[in-house]
Amino acid sequence: MQLNLIWACIWKDNMVRHNRLSTIPSAFSLLELLLVLAIVGIVSATALPDLRQVWQRFQAEHFMRQLSQHLAYARVHAITHQKQVQICPRYGLLCNSDWNSTAIQLHQRALNSGQDVLLRELRHPIDSHQLFYNRPSLQFRRDGSLDFLESGTFVYCSKESYHWHYRLSISQAGRSRLWQENTPCPYQKVQQTESGSLVF
Repeated sequence: MQLNLIWACIWKDNMVRHNRLSTIPSAFSLLELLLVLAIVGIVSATALPDLRQVWQRFQAEHFMRQLSQHLAYARVHAITHQKQVQICPRYGLLCNSDWNSTAIQLHQRALNSGQDVLLRELRHPIDSHQLFYNRPSLQFRRDGSLDFLESGTFVYCSKESYHWHYRLSISQAGRSRLWQENTPCPYQKVQQTESGSLVF
């Protein structure tokens, strides 16, 4: 009898504890969730790099790699087909010097017929970027070299004032080399603000 009484007391005590535990809420309150989200947001904003700049740099590198591949293709095509290949920003039949808003086209020069053959086309840079080259066009000869004094360097920059830009140099022999510079764009316009400080 005493044993049954002891078991009944233990069972009753366990039931009381179980009922107390079941009344404790098992989820987070809205205030606790908002507080955790705010802390995570602040830590993320300070810990992550400027994602816009990372994306701009990725786009710049992608464009310059495409341009480098197009130049290599133009050189190989000129050698294998023994035809001159011209690269320029071109709309219609004429090249222009606007490397930023006109598609860059590769044409096999047809000296006799007057009809150049379009080989490839590279879309112009996105609006937030700019491309500079010291000539309006360049032309690969049949031996893969460039025409006289057409060697130079493409410079690709963001219009934002980031401390990086890409360079693609083309030698007179027609070979190109791409690299990134961790300095501001050399063509970035310097503007004077009303307070007298310089803005790049």
